Amino acid sequence: MRWYGLLALGAILSFGQSARAQGEVKGTEEVGAAEGEQTVGESRIAKIHNVERGLWFSVDYGPYYQLPIAIPQQVAFTCIGEFCLVPSLGSQIGVRVGYDVLNNLEIDGFVRGSYANFETEYARLYSGDVASFYGGVGARFSFITIDRFHATLRAGIGGAYLAPAESVQAPLPVAPTADAALGFEYFTRLRHISIGCEISSVIFIMPFSVGFSVLPTFKYTF
Repeated sequence: MRWYGLLALGAILSFGQSARAQGEVKGTEEVGAAEGEQTVGESRIAKIHNVERGLWFSVDYGPYYQLPIAIPQQVAFTCIGEFCLVPSLGSQIGVRVGYDVLNNLEIDGFVRGSYANFETEYARLYSGDVASFYGGVGARFSFITIDRFHATLRAGIGGAYLAPAESVQAPLPVAPTADAALGFEYFTRLRHISIGCEISSVIFIMPFSVGFSVLPTFKYTF
């Protein structure tokens, strides 16, 4: 009888160890089974690598400089009589709403405002800001994609309103525009949020002028 008791005890212990091992294997499979997740070491904690795609909204702001507008028989930005305006460093702010068509291609609509301080030969008579407000549509392509880091090229077209109207000496102070930018975007661990920076230029076609800006960008993807 004593031998039968020992054999029964051994069988019970062997069955318990086998059931425990099966439970650990099943638990490990459940933790790491989800798509887009990775099990880290022996901790069985899933590390999520999701990056949101789709409709997004972004805000950018930074320093801006505009080259002199080329008006016939004038060298400075513009002249009112004998008083010539000379632009200097200003700022630019803009918003964009877009959609991710592909993982490395997006389209957007944008509105921006640029302000450049200016001085005159007789500042007491005429001084202030030269402003341009413009909007349009654009597309951005990521030519380098490394994990959460993207290097990007962007191009867009639109139209601008220039103020004051004397800055262009035209009946309607408007101009068609084209813009281009080189930058980067980093998708943070907060899933919906990415940050970046662009070196941007805008070309005012008629009258001709070029503006340059460096724009840190905050982006939220819904």
